[in-house]
Amino acid sequence: MASKRARTNLRTSPSASGPPLIQPRWQWCLPLLIVVAGLWVYHNSFAGPFVYDDLVIILNDPRLHHLWPPDALVRTMRPLTDLLFAVNYVLGHSSPAGY
Repeated sequence: MASKRARTNLRTSPSASGPPLIQPRWQWCLPLLIVVAGLWVYHNSFAGPFVYDDLVIILNDPRLHHLWPPDALVRTMRPLTDLLFAVNYVLGHSSPAGY
């Protein structure tokens, strides 16, 4: 019995050289719980329409409708935002769920 307990402790306790070999089952539950909570909180917004300045900034800006040439996207005040808007437009076109 003692050898079985010692063998179990060796697998679940951290060694001097690195992380534990077997992680507790609850460790993957926390990230999953955070993702599920986020989806639950925003579930009613995925089917919503574009509002306020979304029509002007996203739908009516031809630079954001293409990923090529990329220099048109990075020569703005918000290059990362415009690049992400362009990726979202290419993947989902005018569907607000991707934004």
